[in-house]
Amino acid sequence: MTFGERIQTLRKNAGLSQEELAERLDVSRQAISKWERGAGYPETEKLINMSRLFGVTVDYLLGGDGECSGAAGEGMPYLSVEDARRFIDSCMRRSARKGAGLAAVTAGVGFGTANGRAAEILFVLLVITGTLLLVSVFKWDDPYRELKANPVTLGESLRAELEEEYAVLRPRWQGLSLAGLAMILLGIFLFPTLAPERSHELDDIFIAAGLVIAGAGFFQCVYFSGALKAYKFLIMNEEYCGKRK
Repeated sequence: MTFGERIQTLRKNAGLSQEELAERLDVSRQAISKWERGAGYPETEKLINMSRLFGVTVDYLLGGDGECSGAAGEGMPYLSVEDARRFIDSCMRRSARKGAGLAAVTAGVGFGTANGRAAEILFVLLVITGTLLLVSVFKWDDPYRELKANPVTLGESLRAELEEEYAVLRPRWQGLSLAGLAMILLGIFLFPTLAPERSHELDDIFIAAGLVIAGAGFFQCVYFSGALKAYKFLIMNEEYCGKRK
């Protein structure tokens, strides 16, 4: 396989047009076309950037037996750095909406147990808002649904970067997720028992406060669990692809 054929294969497996590849390498489309036709070679800096983008070695690009991460050899979709970051951001936004929806509905139910016109209005607003947020998560199209259903391949440098971030973030995010779970349990099971006996008015207040705290716990638990899941998916997906080679 010639240099031009390898670039073309890598580009197509990455789902990039000549224009998109040219934009990422800061060159013209004509330059990409010339390289793929074998009418010229990029300068060293562009070769290095291209190897990082496609997750292969410069030696492989130039026709040697260097390492190929799988984007060329097996036709699996290649995930660039930008694609991986957008995927993580999308998963975190969806987790935030899901957590906010559960928090709003839970807090709304809490206000529904309280007396007064203001509590009734808050109940309606929070339940409606939470329901809309949950519907937006489960009914609207997920732009990465296909990605989640199929194996992809990552560049070695990107995988190492994600694994390093995951190792740093996991203890903190797992702790925050567990703290959220504790807030849910305390808000639902402990707070209602703290109200003084024979005080129905205070009972309602403590139940409402407990459900508001539980709602905050739902958000914290769902958001940080979803964020960790996004990182884990990419890292485990790459390991899965490696076993298929």
